[in-house]
Amino acid sequence: MTVNPAKPPVSAVVLATGGLDSITLVYYLRDQSASARMLSFDDGQLRRPELESARQVAGDLRLAHDVSDRRSAGMLLAGSALTDPAIPVPDGHYAAPSKVPCVMCKRFA
Repeated sequence: MTVNPAKPPVSAVVLATGGLDSITLVYYLRDQSASARMLSFDDGQLRRPELESARQVAGDLRLAHDVSDRRSAGMLLAGSALTDPAIPVPDGHYAAPSKVPCVMCKRFA
């Protein structure tokens, strides 16, 4: 979304992961008096701090927050430490061979 600071949007749907970028946008829209709602996706990841963050922010700001259940799609991603409790989260530097199966998963550990 391109935002013109001179003319902020009147309303928006924010695809909210719960991470820094989407939550910053939600607060920006609120500060601009825009009507906003949040949409997040539940893809079945075992660790869920970002999804929980999105829920908390929506509650704190009293915004509508829809969560699309995509867990069945997440099950198609077999072999991921993010979605399969039988696979341990790889340990070590992100460039190490042990991290090949999952580069992002360490940030949730």
